[in-house]
Amino acid sequence: MPHLLNRADPRALVVPARRAILLALLAGSTAACADMFGGSRQRVASRQERLVRLIEAEGRATMFAPEGLAIMGLANGNRDVPVKQLGQGQASDRYVVSLTGIRSVREFIFHRREGDTLHMHLAEYSALKRIASATYPRNGRPTRMPDAVAEADYQRQLDFWMQRIPGR
Repeated sequence: MPHLLNRADPRALVVPARRAILLALLAGSTAACADMFGGSRQRVASRQERLVRLIEAEGRATMFAPEGLAIMGLANGNRDVPVKQLGQGQASDRYVVSLTGIRSVREFIFHRREGDTLHMHLAEYSALKRIASATYPRNGRPTRMPDAVAEADYQRQLDFWMQRIPGR
């Protein structure tokens, strides 16, 4: 008959216990390596997602007048446009970003005041690409902004907000 484990022998219990401990240590270390080398990585949120989180956390729900947005192609009839809005900066140099979803997609509206004129930019959510821009004088009618001027101002406003989003 083959050798049977003699339970009366104390060494017979030590060997399986040692093997169990070694297997547990090996399993724990391989799980740690998998986490370290990409086994269960968390995805880093995009700039757009982090900006949306900032607006949702600190912004306020408000309505945006439709005239300036209509010039940029964002029409809601003649009704005000619902947005979630966040503003920062001083009265003379105030930056505002709004988030809207009236066309079944999220869009950003960046604007800032320079004197008595608002500089507004409509940007798509997916790539933060500027779609259209307008200027809106306090006592006047909104007009389209020339692309060369608009792109420079949009980049200035976008940089302002990218420096303030958490998780950079």
